[in-house]
Amino acid sequence: MFETLSRLRGKQRRHWALLCGLLLINVVTLLPCLDGGYYSDDSFNSVAPGNEVATGQTPFRAALEWSEMMFRENARFWPLYLYTVGVRYLEASSLLSYKIFLVAMVMLSLAAYHRLLRKLTGSELYAGATLLLTPVFLQFRYVHGWDPILSFEGLVPICSILLFSALTFFISYLDSHRQTDLWRSSLLYLAGCLLYEVAYPFFLCFLVLALLRRRSLISALRAVVPAGTILGLFALLQVGMRLSMKSYALNAYAPNPDPVATIRAWLIHLVGGLPLSYYLCDPDAVFRNSSGLSWPEATGFSVLAVLIAWVTVRIVIRQLRPWSASREGCQNCIPNALFCLSIAVAAPALIATSPKYQQIPWGSGYIPVYFCSLGLAGVTAAVAILVARRVREFSRIGRAVTATTVIIIWCLVYGLNARNNMFVVRAADEVFYDSRRVLERAARSGFLSDVPEGSTLFVDGSAYGAWNIPGFYAQEAGRVYRVIHMQDSQNYGVVLQQLGAVCTSASLRTECNLPEKSSVYVVRASPTGKLVGSVVLARIEEVVFEGDKLIGVFGSRADLFVWRPFSVFFRSDVGVAGTDADRGRSSARGRFWVAREELREVSSGRQWVRLRLERDGLFDALGLAVIQQSSSRGPTSTIAHTHRLKSPDEVLIHLGHLGGLERRAVILDDVLLEPNTSVELLVRANVGGHQPSTLVDSRCTAEGPESVGFVMEQADSGGNNFRARFRQGNRSATIGHFELVPKSVVHIVVQTTARRIRLFLNGTLVGERDLVEDLKPSSGDLVVGNSARGDKPFNGTVEEVLVYRGAKSDSQLKETVHSLGHEKPSEYEVGRRRR
Repeated sequence: MFETLSRLRGKQRRHWALLCGLLLINVVTLLPCLDGGYYSDDSFNSVAPGNEVATGQTPFRAALEWSEMMFRENARFWPLYLYTVGVRYLEASSLLSYKIFLVAMVMLSLAAYHRLLRKLTGSELYAGATLLLTPVFLQFRYVHGWDPILSFEGLVPICSILLFSALTFFISYLDSHRQTDLWRSSLLYLAGCLLYEVAYPFFLCFLVLALLRRRSLISALRAVVPAGTILGLFALLQVGMRLSMKSYALNAYAPNPDPVATIRAWLIHLVGGLPLSYYLCDPDAVFRNSSGLSWPEATGFSVLAVLIAWVTVRIVIRQLRPWSASREGCQNCIPNALFCLSIAVAAPALIATSPKYQQIPWGSGYIPVYFCSLGLAGVTAAVAILVARRVREFSRIGRAVTATTVIIIWCLVYGLNARNNMFVVRAADEVFYDSRRVLERAARSGFLSDVPEGSTLFVDGSAYGAWNIPGFYAQEAGRVYRVIHMQDSQNYGVVLQQLGAVCTSASLRTECNLPEKSSVYVVRASPTGKLVGSVVLARIEEVVFEGDKLIGVFGSRADLFVWRPFSVFFRSDVGVAGTDADRGRSSARGRFWVAREELREVSSGRQWVRLRLERDGLFDALGLAVIQQSSSRGPTSTIAHTHRLKSPDEVLIHLGHLGGLERRAVILDDVLLEPNTSVELLVRANVGGHQPSTLVDSRCTAEGPESVGFVMEQADSGGNNFRARFRQGNRSATIGHFELVPKSVVHIVVQTTARRIRLFLNGTLVGERDLVEDLKPSSGDLVVGNSARGDKPFNGTVEEVLVYRGAKSDSQLKETVHSLGHEKPSEYEVGRRRR
């Protein structure tokens, strides 16, 4: 007896060691999750304690009202979703702890899946092979932050734990006929249905198990009566509620009976469960313009992940070898594959009937994709076992070649998936969290300490950033403010009049002057990287808007928070660019530059500094930007040097290397784009980013009849396709489009005459435009490497800037381009004179 007990304990130890190894292989690919921020609904839920302070409504009451609203308006019944109330306090207290919680839920889900498959087959082989494949199937996805792993407080993994456990107990009931196991299975299935509606179609899995385990159809149908009763109750509830809803054209959750749209949505989610499907479809352009070479940390992590996984895999395979030698667990591969396929097929069945999910493009499936990935991994494992049995009949060389091929493919897909997961986390952070990260750091450093409680804040942030609501400021700054999101469509006149403003209207434009006693501020966060950014806080004195569109927000004093962890501040490398405005003539504006030594330091820390800007006149707070480069000073800044570009005529300015990182830019004071002027550039673009990018801008930030200027900006949100446009008054014309080849030096020339603008790329004319009237000098100074407002930095480097009178001929331009391959790049930085 003791010998048998010892053998069982040894088998259990080997089982747990094997399971831990399999989970380690999976957890490595999920590690980028720990480095990310809050996404989608988590952004709002993470400020639940702050919302309680701001509104007096407890998180439990808010969650309850939200659940009631979802049931009343969308027929979605999730009473157990109230478990998230406790998770929201964890989100608010520690982001890292919350991320660890998400990864832990995924690991528990995989452990429950492993137990289910082990119970199904009676062997470690099939369950172990499936978990070996899951890390190449599970993939993060951007899709507005709606990822089943990265967000929703672990809803999908927790729901899967309930469902997999219910199916495990159901198998025990089918094998032993114990009513206790049936009750446990039914209660867990009921809990899954009460948690999330994706559980409803899993009745199919119960039916497949019953048919596989019971030889009689009648006996199988009797076994699934409890699960069928639960499904029937929820189906009646859902059908009754949803049929009473408005047309699916008006409600995104009302069922759409169109079979083509339903099948398409179902296939989108099913295909989304295949390895690298999101990467290959790339519906959000996350990878289309990205490269492992441009993100070394992603490539390095991928290589490290493969090494760790391969070492673990060797140990796991050694433990699985005893089962692979026997027929146990292999003889029922087809039924096992059928069961796993039922998981993948059932998960998106209900969600595919909703118009909201029928309109998404290929690659954009998200919530049910988690189940589809696990189900398809199980199907692949069954096929792999069948193939492995055939391979045994090969010669020794044939077996070695086959095994080596499988190992190489697995490692490549595993490493690429690990790399892609890091890309997705970084891309999502740029949209959902980077702005919030820098504002959190500012608030915790006392940046809002001088803003009285009850003040009004005009904020300009992403809807999913969650820093456009009072709860965020109540949680981070300890004060309750009235928050107005500038991107929302609203009647600014009514809001400002409530604040005591005196408004006057002329045509479509309205100007509102705020009284001196008013406490109204604008807050703008500008991240320039994961741990680099700035925040602008300006007290508002005047607001100009047209309809629901803000034209300008003006003040005379602003505080600037600059966050640069693990770096040192140099007094010459931080400056502030802005746009002046006269109170009486809001369209008459001029660019200004204030160097670091002209700003007053209010406070500082090891990794941050708070600066104050004060001016005699008003400036536009929306156009205020912290720029990490000193300004050059007009025509007198011509530099004697031996650069690659040569001017045939009068040189207005000639400068060298301008870095593209940390919002670097150059403002060419008093250099205007006017007739008979040429702007010649050498640029080197990085691989396309996810934020808007501007290369040249000479526009004034104002809009109106006096606004004249030229802009060269990114034509889409994720590539290196650029367009050149010219604006004169209310007229705007496109001059031409071009594409910058990443990592290559590109020669760009803009030539102007009184009635024409021409654009050249590497000596080739790519666009020209005849003007209706004579060209007027630009209303703003020439800005290179950023927009006039300083909020769209060029994703790359400007290696040379040459502005001169006159124009080179076509042959001279071709000679210049030809000579570029024979001379070294410039070593000079913009704004630095050669000594």
